[in-house]
Amino acid sequence: LLIGPYYKHKYNYSFKKVDVPHSPIIVVCGSATKDEAALVALSFSRPLSFVADASFLASEKECADKYKNASEKENSDLDLAYTKIPIYPASNNASACVQIIRRIKAGHSVCLFPEGRQSGDGLTSEFSDSVARLVKRLGVTMVTYKIDGAYMSAPAWAKYRRRGKTFGHTVCVYPAENIRKMSTLSIHQAIKSDLDT
Repeated sequence: LLIGPYYKHKYNYSFKKVDVPHSPIIVVCGSATKDEAALVALSFSRPLSFVADASFLASEKECADKYKNASEKENSDLDLAYTKIPIYPASNNASACVQIIRRIKAGHSVCLFPEGRQSGDGLTSEFSDSVARLVKRLGVTMVTYKIDGAYMSAPAWAKYRRRGKTFGHTVCVYPAENIRKMSTLSIHQAIKSDLDT
């Protein structure tokens, strides 16, 4: 596939492959670009389901088409592992939460972006504690991940891409046993601190 080289070239993107030996995991990443999901997907050795604004996500049909020759059981597993979970502005997104829980319970990993969309100044935007509450409820390993340099490569206000380098890296890994001991507030503060780093 040429998708990986395309995004690496587009953002001059480098990364160290992430292979967390826990399963499933929930990845929490800052909103760096409109193509952040593609960059994170490149960086992880395992497949991730992505939770993002519906306007940025392609139809889930592409996944079904890609694996249309698989058996019904295989298709069911692949749908959970690879499909995308849309969220909508001005909505409580209860269905997205249900889909996240369903995927985690099936052993598949999920990535979400608590800010919702790329900020206009490159700084981490304020976000609610709903992500922390969800992480606490799931009780699985949480990985915080950052993409540095993307603001100057592709700022939200620019019409064309700028020259620059971007680098993806893990900030911290919080094992499931630690998550279960942490309060919702401490999880929220940890996410905010890691994404502000």
